[in-house]
Amino acid sequence: MTKQKSILNQSLTILTTITASLTPSVLSPLISSLSSSPTSPTTKLPKEPPPTKQTKKHHRKLSLLYKQIEHLELKLLFKKAFIERELLCKLELARKIKEDASEFELNNLVELNNIRSRLVFLQTRDRQQITKDTKKKIEKNKLQKKNSSIKKSNYKTTSCSPSNNSLSIQDYKNSSSFNVNVSSNNKNLILENLSINELLNLLDQKENEMNSAIQSSQNQIEELLKDAYDYLEEEEYLKLDIHDIKLEIDDLETMCI
Repeated sequence: MTKQKSILNQSLTILTTITASLTPSVLSPLISSLSSSPTSPTTKLPKEPPPTKQTKKHHRKLSLLYKQIEHLELKLLFKKAFIERELLCKLELARKIKEDASEFELNNLVELNNIRSRLVFLQTRDRQQITKDTKKKIEKNKLQKKNSSIKKSNYKTTSCSPSNNSLSIQDYKNSSSFNVNVSSNNKNLILENLSINELLNLLDQKENEMNSAIQSSQNQIEELLKDAYDYLEEEEYLKLDIHDIKLEIDDLETMCI
């Protein structure tokens, strides 16, 4: 046993030495001889069965669905870019409409305040004038009673109105019956030349113009919002179409396995 072990070790040492000393020119013939030696026959894999008509039909449909998905995704990409640009434009337009409406409302409020101030002034002056006239009439009646013994002609003279106040009231009544239609664009309007009725008409006109302008601005902004929602809805419909087609592709791929 010891002798056999010694021979084996010697053989292993010799084999190691020979292997280490071999050059490529020596190894190549050995490798060629090994490769040319007969080998055991390899086992051939079974051929896959040819695809059925149904499978071919599924493959054709899959190809069409893939192209459809590619087309819709490209369309969605352009749609997103278009919607983003349109929404920015509509947002800027809505801001401009709101700014213009706010500026118009502010200017109108200033004009309305001026008209109301003028109305208060005229109404106060009118009340004061009426109070003065009433007092004068009372005093005149008292004076008439005291001078009842005076001649009729003198009585008529004293009964006349000596002041210009009643004339001014009559002028006011005549002027208040005049109805003026003042344009809202006339910035040089002189309120001092208008009567109370004219100022009331102008006040109503300005308030109606302001309310109409505000309502118009709100309608424009609501229309812009509606357009924006319509764009977003179109985008969602595209996404749903793509999702449905992907589900159909998954089903077909499962059937083709």
